[in-house]
Amino acid sequence: MVNDITQIANRLVKEPANDELNQFNTQDISHLIEVLKTHNELSIRKNASKVLVYLLNKIEDQNYDIIIDELKQLYKTEKDMQISTNLKHAINKLNIIQNLGDNKFARYDKKPSEEEATSVLREISKLRELYENIEGVNTFNKRYRILELVEKTGLNRVFKAQRLMDGQVVIIKLFSSESLALNIMNEVKERFKREYEILHALGQFNSPYIVKVYEYGESDKGRYMVMEYLENGSIGDFISKNGKMPLQQAYNVMVRTCEAIKFIHEHGIIHRDIKPANIMLGKDGSIKLLDFGLAKDIRKPLTTYEIKMGTERYMSPEQESMSKDVDNRADIYSYGIAMYEVLTGKRFDKVSNVNINDLNVDIPDGIKKVLQQCISINREDRWKDADELLKALQALKGGIQ
Repeated sequence: MVNDITQIANRLVKEPANDELNQFNTQDISHLIEVLKTHNELSIRKNASKVLVYLLNKIEDQNYDIIIDELKQLYKTEKDMQISTNLKHAINKLNIIQNLGDNKFARYDKKPSEEEATSVLREISKLRELYENIEGVNTFNKRYRILELVEKTGLNRVFKAQRLMDGQVVIIKLFSSESLALNIMNEVKERFKREYEILHALGQFNSPYIVKVYEYGESDKGRYMVMEYLENGSIGDFISKNGKMPLQQAYNVMVRTCEAIKFIHEHGIIHRDIKPANIMLGKDGSIKLLDFGLAKDIRKPLTTYEIKMGTERYMSPEQESMSKDVDNRADIYSYGIAMYEVLTGKRFDKVSNVNINDLNVDIPDGIKKVLQQCISINREDRWKDADELLKALQALKGGIQ
């Protein structure tokens, strides 16, 4: 595959030269066909079929019959109309290309516009990055097949994968230190290891509130962790798609999330990054906490450089001020902000420091009061611990409809 994406962009919007026709090969096509066969995400498969049509023009290979047969098999079983159309177009185009023989320039009867080229290039880049990452992850033990790249941040890449031994779908979290300054790289690497140790230790209690971790190790691409896959997604995903939760469902989430926080606090863990994206929803309405990368084990302190720990929108005032004296009440503050979003589908304006009781939002007064105490600026005014908060929530149960 071509590595320089910028060069590919230039070629797509210009008339190709003879020596550039060899830059694309059957490996590009094979990757796209594999995506169409195995990927669960419809949007990714649509993009793959779109890119496939463009790349067929650039193939320099005589084994067209094999590719056509693959595409015909896909076409027979494909249910999505757009993908079917693209596959049919690809089959017809490949038949035409076969008949063109050595008349290479006849293949380029229509030059893609710059807008089209940019769009397709973006998808090529995504797909190539996906497969580059697949190669890296599979090398550590060759026991997982990558299904998709779920998330990429400055510190981690997260993949949805399938364990070849039994077909179980899992999440692989791969640590990357490429963007880190040397003076904090070792600490952040240690935090990745500490995240595994925390999840592993909490897992010994068979808690329904914590995502399971199956494996930890080193690969040539860095440290990795294999964890439980939860297909329903996070509370953050729910809010993005549906807005606020119905009140009864929201109340149940509030109680169960509080129970989860109470559980980790009882075992000496402060999460420090409670937010909707880190609270996963189960099919039965259960919830699980994940992403303990910033968690603090009060029994095993780590050296901390002067960096903020947490996600700013949900961060307690003491976290924002980078205080080293952060306790359980920081999680209670973040919980209050997160649950406000669950109940309203909107972000809470921390800057204006508005009292929730004064807001014109459709939240029962009892819950407003509970949340307001969670997000008090002075932590001494918050609930003293998750147990006290849980009891306050349970006292409201009869009035929730």
